[in-house]
Amino acid sequence: MARMSLAVESTLGEELSLMAKKKNMTVYALTNEIIKAGLKAMNEGIEPDFLRDLCNTYKLLKDFDAILLPSEFMDKLLLMLYNANRTELLSSYYKLGRDVGKYLRILADTPEQLFDLGYKLLKFFPLKTVNIKTVGEGLFEVNAFGVGGTIESTECVFELARGIFEEFKLRIIDSEISKGLLRLKLQYEPNKNSQSTR
Repeated sequence: MARMSLAVESTLGEELSLMAKKKNMTVYALTNEIIKAGLKAMNEGIEPDFLRDLCNTYKLLKDFDAILLPSEFMDKLLLMLYNANRTELLSSYYKLGRDVGKYLRILADTPEQLFDLGYKLLKFFPLKTVNIKTVGEGLFEVNAFGVGGTIESTECVFELARGIFEEFKLRIIDSEISKGLLRLKLQYEPNKNSQSTR
């Protein structure tokens, strides 16, 4: 098979060489594998930015030993747990939010960085619409639609979000929760200690 030369940035060339050594491959073989995978994805309409975000989401799910379940199944399961012990369920979601927030602090420092990261990660979850806007100094509005198929599921997502936001010193000062819909107003309190309010 004929070969052709490709030019890449020097730093990428160094990374390719290191990765090839790590995988006990030639740079030629590794480069071909990467290009084949990239072209296959792009031919199916998947852009490189999407692949990068997918990798970050996969890493997050892997780090939390998460499993993916159909949303309808989750709604039914949460409804049973909600009816059995609402307080414990919502508390568990809040604590999970705090844990996820601590993890996300490795990737983002400010509310703006959190929101930017959120947009990238949330595209892989069954949310129909998420809109975040700044409405004043340290004030943000979050509107999310498609947040659970039942009011019980939506309440769980609210507690999860509250936990994450509090890790970033964002306090929910106003909220509207209905089936599949969250409308939140957040106040950034940079001097406040990031500790549990539950």
